[in-house]
Amino acid sequence: MKSSNSGHIILVDDMPVYPDLIKDVLLSEDYSNISVFFDPTEALSSVLSSNEKPFFILTDFSMPFMTGVELLQEVKKKFPTIKGAILTADPNAVHNQEFSIIDKGEQFTTKVLEIMANVA
Repeated sequence: MKSSNSGHIILVDDMPVYPDLIKDVLLSEDYSNISVFFDPTEALSSVLSSNEKPFFILTDFSMPFMTGVELLQEVKKKFPTIKGAILTADPNAVHNQEFSIIDKGEQFTTKVLEIMANVA
């Protein structure tokens, strides 16, 4: 029997299919404390107001209201130890952006490759 993985994980994407798939994978690995947000401003509000801080935020890059980079930058202003990663279905969309947040341990990955790796 596997031991339960602890820690709060937040998934943020304006398209429900990706967080649902990722949540299923995380649940299969015994991560049970997972919150899903489809609006990055709601995710930010939750992080800033909640007593339980996530240890990891996995967010889409391109969303209405703010990008995943902007979301992680805002979170890190208050909570610099929270780790994160940014998903994108279109890696070309991020080429002309300034990503100083990447220097602080964050990562980019493409949705298609990660989802396929977990299905295979």
